[in-house]
Amino acid sequence: MDLSRASRIRLALSHAAADLADRATGLTRTGTDGGPGDVTEEAQRLVAAAEQVMQLAVLYDRRRGAPWAAIGEALGEVSKQTAHERYAEADKNVDEAIIEHWLTGDAGTAGLPSGAEASPETLTRLDEWTAERYRYVDVIDDDPDHQVSAGLTPMSTAEHAAMITAAEALLLKAAASGGPARHQALEIGYARRKVERYERLIADETAAPGITGTPLPELRERLAGARARLTEVKTGIPSREHPAT
Repeated sequence: MDLSRASRIRLALSHAAADLADRATGLTRTGTDGGPGDVTEEAQRLVAAAEQVMQLAVLYDRRRGAPWAAIGEALGEVSKQTAHERYAEADKNVDEAIIEHWLTGDAGTAGLPSGAEASPETLTRLDEWTAERYRYVDVIDDDPDHQVSAGLTPMSTAEHAAMITAAEALLLKAAASGGPARHQALEIGYARRKVERYERLIADETAAPGITGTPLPELRERLAGARARLTEVKTGIPSREHPAT
């Protein structure tokens, strides 16, 4: 399932929260204190993990539409300007990292928070982690074995289009400052996602004629162009049958 950006950030938040809980549990034990200063060092790591949880919580609420004024109020009555100054850059950087991963599938994408890759392994691990912790308490959700994955949402057709638009800006930025290998990977991912875009539109238009505002023959022609472009960027050989879409 191709998850929405909000769900990817929520997964990263779940991952960070689980890591924080594990670290806190480790700090409660008294038999592993080590030498002088070791406990303070571990407490510092715990604080850093908590700060990561806070940052991802802010980014998640922002992706869900919370204005900076609401974020500032939740942070303890700080101004929206202060909230913006504190988290806006992280908001932009994480968003770009998610878009790049969406294009390339590279789990090592710079700046991508752990968990935001939304792999099946991540979903399974977090579901199992949560089910283990809540075995002895009442679970509100009807699906106790999928307490993390059950609340995630797929990417809508509208967000798919918005992601492609955002990817165009990322491609321009990569062309100016990135290496050729990275730029080609982004180009291939962008072309592949445009193919998916027209496939989704054709499916939507077939199911509900008129919903896309574009006739099926035109969508099929655009799909053919998108597929031709994907072949071009993969092989480096220009297509003569269909113009780039």
